[in-house]
Amino acid sequence: MMNQSTLLSLAALLCVAARPAAESIEITFAPKLGERVEKTWTTEHELRMTGMTRAHGERRRPLPARGSIDSTQIVAVVDEYQGLEAGRPTGLRRSFTRARRLTEVAFSSEMAEDAPLRLRQKSPFRGASVVFTWIPEEGEYGRYYDTREENEELLARVREDLDARALLPAAAVAVGDTWEVAAAELVDILAHGGSYAFEAVEGRDPFLMRALDSGVAGSMDRVFGGSQVGGAQVRLESVEDSAEGRIARLSMDVELKLSRDHTDTIEESKSTRERAEGIDYEDVHVTLDLVGKGELRWNLDRGAAQGLSLELQEHVYARVRHRAPSDDEGVFREQDITLDGTLTLSLSVAPGEPLPIAGPEGLPGAAAPEEAQEAGDN
Repeated sequence: MMNQSTLLSLAALLCVAARPAAESIEITFAPKLGERVEKTWTTEHELRMTGMTRAHGERRRPLPARGSIDSTQIVAVVDEYQGLEAGRPTGLRRSFTRARRLTEVAFSSEMAEDAPLRLRQKSPFRGASVVFTWIPEEGEYGRYYDTREENEELLARVREDLDARALLPAAAVAVGDTWEVAAAELVDILAHGGSYAFEAVEGRDPFLMRALDSGVAGSMDRVFGGSQVGGAQVRLESVEDSAEGRIARLSMDVELKLSRDHTDTIEESKSTRERAEGIDYEDVHVTLDLVGKGELRWNLDRGAAQGLSLELQEHVYARVRHRAPSDDEGVFREQDITLDGTLTLSLSVAPGEPLPIAGPEGLPGAAAPEEAQEAGDN
């Protein structure tokens, strides 16, 4: 005969076995054809200088300098889905309604304190409309301007995904399940939409402009493509009903290290003065360490992102090594800098306003659809 303890244990086991398994759901990208969605991505860096060293040959000395770089980049678009297949748009028309970057740089030393420098830069994409078409044979998107004539070269580094699809699971998941996202896949989160060209600012330090475009408080796209370590762990936290529909809440734990050699790029973009002085760059390197958390809210009824927020601790190390004609053979000048602070990123989503429609013959400057195969992803 079973004793009371054994009966209680058996009853507990039967209760566990009787519980229904957690419901699995598919979190997929499936917006309606013809739907127009307004998306606003905002990226903010707040960085403080924590170290600077300058060297000439064997002589190396720390510099007692203090400084900060704060920047805000906003890219707002209206996307119209014209075709969908296999979890991605096969046709997408994107109208850029806003695209700008605001940067404030402050620098001080024991000798002097400079007034903060403020840079306001617009992007030539603002006001443009771009059509993305998926080319199965090439496994990438082609793109072309459909409303006005623009610099076609700028399209080469612009990517289609502004939907945070990189964070979605590959199969059905239940609340509590986790999955991994590789470092390389996070490019469409941290560097959403690729590289947006920003207008040059006359009279500004070319070193600062290049730093921003190399990933220091600026274009994150330029830091991917080199060494990429870590990634993100994503977890389905809950599924909740709301006025907008059923919302899946996905949490993110991010730990990522990106390192990129920019030597060739800097050599090609040397200023007139640098060329006249015979400056040769030997090593230009940027490394970012990013650690933090975030949340993606996914509308299961719409099959699209409802919103995203991400806050990361950011550590930046940048090194520049070059040689001037006046230096002895084999002697280089080097400067490195470290900055620490935060990177915050958000995506907001709202119903989009109607896009302007081109006439039967297209608008002035419109490109033919067959030109979509130009400017493949780099």
